[in-house]
Amino acid sequence: MEFPGIAGLGCALGAHSRGRQLTLKVGQEDHGVYALIGENSFECLLRRHKWEQVADLIRWFCEEARPRKYYQWLDDSAYISLLLSDDGEW
Repeated sequence: MEFPGIAGLGCALGAHSRGRQLTLKVGQEDHGVYALIGENSFECLLRRHKWEQVADLIRWFCEEARPRKYYQWLDDSAYISLLLSDDGEW
């Protein structure tokens, strides 16, 4: 799914997201984002309650009155943090 003004998945070093995939899952514990071994893919496993909090944080991206350059940290449960940015910068 693509959203206007939102860049794809990037790594911690800001590399381009070509060929990377992020799967979002509901689980019994908050494990956060982790890389899948042998693949160019990541999963983010959070409890339902945490996903509801993430959804509230994302709502800002739907507001026209938000700042022009906007980013939001969504989760830092693991070594890899989840960041949403409207221009790929933070």
